[in-house]
Amino acid sequence: IFIVVYPILAYVYFIWKGNSFVKERSKKQNTVTYIAMGFMLLILLVIVYELKSSLNDNEIKVDAQKIEITGDYGMNINRSDVKSIELLDKLPEISFKTNGFALGSVKKGYFKTTTDESVKLVINSKATPIILITTADNQKIYYSSKEKSNEEIYNNLNGKIKIN
Repeated sequence: IFIVVYPILAYVYFIWKGNSFVKERSKKQNTVTYIAMGFMLLILLVIVYELKSSLNDNEIKVDAQKIEITGDYGMNINRSDVKSIELLDKLPEISFKTNGFALGSVKKGYFKTTTDESVKLVINSKATPIILITTADNQKIYYSSKEKSNEEIYNNLNGKIKIN
């Protein structure tokens, strides 16, 4: 957060302070200064909004045809494509992020494990156990909620999904 917010606020400050060094300030100069500062603040607001939405909890919804994981890096999984649903005590060891978002205990997107396996994480908190959904094509999706009990979500999924 600091890496993004601090430089933008510094640019706004430098634009404002730099304007005081112009000897013959015109109305046009002031207008350009305020437009530049407004543009930088608008960028900052967009970044903060996106960051906040990325930190929101993803939910799992189950209906007749699919399992839906809502929010950033969410997805739809056809019920027939679910190979297994398990509860795990911990995540596999992650070596790096290939495409996603990670801030504190929130990890969303695609990551590589130390065994070079590509997995999808939708981890909203450090709460354990963690739900692992494996699809028919062996894609592994790890899920953890910060608002609901993972055991409760797991029991709900198991009750509604009949795995052949």
